[in-house]
Amino acid sequence: MNPLHSGHAEKIKYPPNHKAHFQTMNAKQKALTYCTAVAIGLTSLFAAWDLTGSSNHTNATRYAPIFAPPDLGPWARRELASSVFWSWLVIGVIYSGLFVAFRHEPPTSTQRIAPGAPRNVRLRIVAGDTLQPVEGVGVQYTLIGDDGGDGGHAEDFTSADGSALLTGYCGPGRYQIHLIPPSGSRFRKTACTSPETLLMIAKDGFYHPAEYRIATLNG
Repeated sequence: MNPLHSGHAEKIKYPPNHKAHFQTMNAKQKALTYCTAVAIGLTSLFAAWDLTGSSNHTNATRYAPIFAPPDLGPWARRELASSVFWSWLVIGVIYSGLFVAFRHEPPTSTQRIAPGAPRNVRLRIVAGDTLQPVEGVGVQYTLIGDDGGDGGHAEDFTSADGSALLTGYCGPGRYQIHLIPPSGSRFRKTACTSPETLLMIAKDGFYHPAEYRIATLNG
């Protein structure tokens, strides 16, 4: 049974001395908000005003800022044109729809090392049959060189939630993963050495997969 990852990527784990920064808007939502503010500002600076109510002059439309309406002159009434309110409504509807659409990024099995943190990788190990986290699994990781040679290996163990923090410095490259089950458990050693199961760490800090499955004795 090949331990294919499930495509799940857990949230980034920041080190204890790192203050996480939670953003209320992503970059696309911020850009959308700025553009919307500019659009509303322009419609407010060049708002259409309807001048009506004069028997001696035909009705007219003048353009002026909302906070500085045009002079009444010979007209009896002055009010904002309905087109101004309709433009605000349209802008609001478009903004709301795009804001929601930009809320979620496309799902991915890629995870990124927290900025400013040591280059540690956190993997989650689950049972191949139940997909439940498995505690006490030894996670051995071996750097594979460009020539296919072994670049040395290290080992860490999973905690109760199935996560294992690879405490060794993991530089960019390809890593084979070997999962060593706890003694007396229902799992067996699982080698993740095929191209699709290699741990890939990019130069920009992204790595995938973030989750592996350990095979069972009868699996």
